Amino acid sequence: MLEVQRDHMRRGFSDIGPNFLVGGNGDVFEGRGANVFGAMVTSWNRRSISIMFLGNYVLFKPIEVQFNHTSILLDTLVREGVLKPDYILYGQCQLLPLTVSPG
Repeated sequence: MLEVQRDHMRRGFSDIGPNFLVGGNGDVFEGRGANVFGAMVTSWNRRSISIMFLGNYVLFKPIEVQFNHTSILLDTLVREGVLKPDYILYGQCQLLPLTVSPG
């Protein structure tokens, strides 16, 4: 996670880009948190929550526990009023078609 933060800061961000991150073992980490705009997809930062899976998913598929813990995170964000119950989930590659990330 620190390496991602360093990379984002080297590229001029004030901090790590995503609001939350999910590790390869399913651990959920707070990046910028729910109350700060993320810095992942410029045209969506002010109207979304960004969640990054830590790892290389161009070569490997995420494991089930990552999806399970992401679902728990999303349910929590709905319960806390951060997300609307009818939120729409997008992958980064759907918003930035030229990205290599399957996001």
